[in-house]
Parts: sequence; C-alpha cells; structure tokens
Amino acid sequence: MSFSSPPRLAILYPGDRAACDRSSPAESRFASLFDAFAAAGVAAEPAVYNDDFADEVLSQLQHVQGVLVWHNPTHPDTILRMGTKDVLLYVCDLPFGSGVHRVGVLSSC
Repeated sequence: MSFSSPPRLAILYPGDRAACDRSSPAESRFASLFDAFAAAGVAAEPAVYNDDFADEVLSQLQHVQGVLVWHNPTHPDTILRMGTKDVLLYVCDLPFGSGVHRVGVLSSC
C-alpha cells in the first residue's frame, strides 16, 4: 500500500470534553511519542475518548490508518493478563518511558 501523504495514526486515550478541546500533541503527556512518530514520517493525532462524545471519536478514527490505544485497566487480573507492568519496565528507557519499579522483579528504571 502506498500513501500520497504520510500515514495517519490516532493516539486514543480517555478524557473529558475539556481534555478533548485542549488536546495538543505538543502539550500532551505523549509529546515524545508524537515526536517519534513524526520523525518516522507518520502523522499522529490525539483522539480523546469519552462515552459522551463517542460518535465524534468514531468519526475521527474512520479517517486514520491505525490507532494506538492508551488505556489504564483497573482490575488486577486484567493488568496481569495484558502484561502492562512488564511493558512499562521494558520501555522505561525510551523517550516516553518513566521511572518504574516492578515488585517481584530485580530490575527497575
């Protein structure tokens, strides 16, 4: 598949209307991630999700080639099955990573 313009990707994360209205890649907690995609030639855009305006988000997502979903699971069983804590440890040295310590593992960042 070839694109005449850079491929578009949405970074989907939860928020309210105010978060949606002020969603700017440069001001986002995902700013480094947006920068990394831009450096790779991918046009990434924020997509703030909320049940109250889900139809707007769906409309936005229909115009991108991919979606990266950022979701914070709350049930411990879900976190274990997804390996969420392990992923945080594996990416702690990347530009969008952060300090992390996983209990039960002898490594940290």
